[in-house]
Amino acid sequence: AEARAELWRIVGDHMRNETERVLMHLTLELGLKPREIRAQRPDLFPDVKEVYTMTRNIFDRLRRSAAFRRWYDERGS
Repeated sequence: AEARAELWRIVGDHMRNETERVLMHLTLELGLKPREIRAQRPDLFPDVKEVYTMTRNIFDRLRRSAAFRRWYDERGS
């Protein structure tokens, strides 16, 4: 539980706006696919391409994050 909370703190620190936070919740917590995300929240994601682009940008940002790399490395993954 502690590791999960730390992960979400790190992820949250790297989100630029509420739309990105919603996307990460729908992707990571609920396990929705881009088309499902678009269908559930068309107000935030006008098309599926937007979901893919935003997801890629977020994960790229996390990959560059020293805090995320430390968290990942500490778990031996």
